Amino acid sequence: MSSPTPSDVLNQLVSMKDEIKEVLESIHFGPDQNLNVNFADPNDIFLNNECGYIISKLEDIHHQLNYLSHPIIEEGTLYKRPNGRYAISDKYEFTTGSLIEVLVHNHEDDHESWVETRIEEQNGDYYFHHIKDLPLEGAHVRRRAYV
Repeated sequence: MSSPTPSDVLNQLVSMKDEIKEVLESIHFGPDQNLNVNFADPNDIFLNNECGYIISKLEDIHHQLNYLSHPIIEEGTLYKRPNGRYAISDKYEFTTGSLIEVLVHNHEDDHESWVETRIEEQNGDYYFHHIKDLPLEGAHVRRRAYV
């Protein structure tokens, strides 16, 4: 039996996205709402902390699955427009906070892979949040239909 591909695994995980959302909505656990904890019981405090940790991770997972379930709608080479913003076409300009995927060459094992990041601005120019040393101009990028 062959191993599943990353796409196979993602499809299985995305199929759980709605279930995760339902669980999160049914719990109503957040900064302003807590579980009914007996603070005289160390185990209750422990379970409250662990549930908070797990719920936080589930929120992250749901967010990431939601992002990955959106199709890629544009791919190309970034260029700087006259207004100082970056684009790959006339359809959309990347600004501070814009999610973007950039094709990055890994020199350690000599392969290319897509890296999810966002555009940020400092001192009047933009940069990739997680890859500050990579220039935006000329980078091969793509974006998803994700708001």
